[in-house]
Amino acid sequence: MTSEDANQLRTSLRNNPIFFAEAILNLELFQYQAELLKCTSKRIVACWARQTGKTTTIAIKVIHFAYTNQKTTTLIISRGLRQSMIMFGIIENLIMKHPILRKSVTKSTRTQIQLTNRSQITALPCGPDGAGLRGFTADLVVMDEAAFIPEDVIASVIFPMLATTNGSAIMLSTPWGRDHIYYRSFKNPNYWSQHVKATQCPLITQTFLTEQRRDIGELRYKMEYEAEFIEDENSFFKQDLIRQCIQDYDPLDETQLTTEGKIAGNYYLGADFGKKVDYTVITLLKQEQGENSDSYRLIYLKQFPLGTPYTDIVAYIQRLNQKLDITKG
Repeated sequence: MTSEDANQLRTSLRNNPIFFAEAILNLELFQYQAELLKCTSKRIVACWARQTGKTTTIAIKVIHFAYTNQKTTTLIISRGLRQSMIMFGIIENLIMKHPILRKSVTKSTRTQIQLTNRSQITALPCGPDGAGLRGFTADLVVMDEAAFIPEDVIASVIFPMLATTNGSAIMLSTPWGRDHIYYRSFKNPNYWSQHVKATQCPLITQTFLTEQRRDIGELRYKMEYEAEFIEDENSFFKQDLIRQCIQDYDPLDETQLTTEGKIAGNYYLGADFGKKVDYTVITLLKQEQGENSDSYRLIYLKQFPLGTPYTDIVAYIQRLNQKLDITKG
């Protein structure tokens, strides 16, 4: 290879993330993945159905950005640390399995990768208020499952990170409610937005989708596999209220229910009884006392096999009631 050929190759790798994905990462892209990768907008919203490859696609975009730009900071932000580490794990795997990319890594931890060009990629949880994010400055921010990140955190903590860098923001998620900045950004003409349904993914069969539509119901199917923003007027709990309950935490271990003595705390129990068609599900919320107000966390969820007798379910609830101080409303 001549020096001119080498320069042309480096230029292609730097300017063409699709070529980078195919030549360096040895990945074959679907058309909608390629469309997102070649997008140069600084404001991107990806509303994709489950299992259509959105996490891998953004991981490629993050790697290409970090390797082709010096001294940059990329933050992968989700509501909880475990969610942000899913994408970070894909990024790490793609980098470490390639000998050339791996040689450029100067530091690698569970949540951060630093490169010889002094660019870095970091995974962070935002939590309920974004307190752990304050003080960061970023060149690229990826909000994974953005529909579940509190709007105040996105508006007041995350976007200010880009103020002095003229940085880029990417929101990706499956839809969840319309009263949120994620939905408004998706509809905002100033954002580049992309809508991908499960039927567009060659890896998902129509047989599977037909089965899912039958098993999980039309509304849930449209949200998960058609990536539609479904109104929640028929729900007892509004989606915004449910969103506030979602955070990273250590759930109650079922083995704790077999120990002696009561488990301290104030709890609320909910039960949705099914039997032959729908599953019976039991949930426990724990009341957490804060300085200004109380909050409630989902700390336990149990799904019973189809056909479980009601007597067994009632007996299980009685055991929970004996072990926990369950508030009766």
